[in-house]
Amino acid sequence: MPSDANLKEIYVAPEAVVAKKGRPKKYGLKVVLKGIDKSKWKLCLDIDEMKEYEMVVYCVTLKAIVKVVYLEKDGGKSYAILLCTDKELAGKAIIKYYQLRFQIEFLIRDAKQFGGLEDCQAKDKKRLNYHFNMALGSVSMAKLTMWSTLENKMEIPFSMHNIKQVFINKHIAENIIINLGLDLSCEKIKTAFDNCLQIGRIEA
Repeated sequence: MPSDANLKEIYVAPEAVVAKKGRPKKYGLKVVLKGIDKSKWKLCLDIDEMKEYEMVVYCVTLKAIVKVVYLEKDGGKSYAILLCTDKELAGKAIIKYYQLRFQIEFLIRDAKQFGGLEDCQAKDKKRLNYHFNMALGSVSMAKLTMWSTLENKMEIPFSMHNIKQVFINKHIAENIIINLGLDLSCEKIKTAFDNCLQIGRIEA
């Protein structure tokens, strides 16, 4: 959600209050997101770099009661808001689903740009399913191949562009070496070959 989302608290009438005529009050004060009142929020996750709170509120834009998760970063200097229409879903689960959602978006983006996801002209359902699975699967296999070669699995972010560029460079460099009759066992040529593979790579 935007950082200035229009949210209202759910009003709970005190038991001692006598019912008045007219429509009963449904919503309370506007939720102030910049510096939340933590006494009204439930802490659902506390890790070193982030604290996460959850609360059921009324979303004015959607005109519905929803659950929101407040992600407090850098000791309150910045924050993000996640929204879920399932009011019973735990805050930790909402965070996990959002993380998975972004992974799916990255997968589809790379499949469109490099896996030919949108290039199939078939109309048959089975053929379309096969094409989509191959396009998405090729990206997943490329990611797994790169990830398996890393000593530190969290060190380098995945870039399908770089994977594709390396294989294009390898194909061109190998053809040049074969046509020139060069020997890759020579350390100098091997170093030049490895440098050629890195041409056109981008910083992820």
